[in-house]
Amino acid sequence: MIHQIKKLPRFLDRRRYLAQRYLKALVDLPLILPIGETDNGSHSWHLFVIRLENNIRINRDDLIKFLSDKGIGTSVHYVPLHRQPYWRDRYELTNDLFPESDKAYVSMISIPLYTAMSDEQQDRVIQALREALT
Repeated sequence: MIHQIKKLPRFLDRRRYLAQRYLKALVDLPLILPIGETDNGSHSWHLFVIRLENNIRINRDDLIKFLSDKGIGTSVHYVPLHRQPYWRDRYELTNDLFPESDKAYVSMISIPLYTAMSDEQQDRVIQALREALT
């Protein structure tokens, strides 16, 4: 484990590079992209979360299936509190009580971004997103 720490700068550089490629390649699609790094700090790019814009022809679940059919894995990482079984059931929370949170939830997915990802693998993800969203 401690030997991995020596690799951290290289890992972060690779993730930063891949994130920048996504940000440039996806900018013209109907997506809300993550904010890039600022002058005040850095970003680990642990996840690359995209959000579908309103009123597009495909919903999140159909996009997940489309990408899966092309061999591209995605995840839904952010499930709002009101949808978590304990809180939902304990406090009788419903989706309509949190409309903005729920709207964000049903439109967000994490797309692949990992240190060992090749440019070619990322190009496949970008091409598949272009195919699904244009």
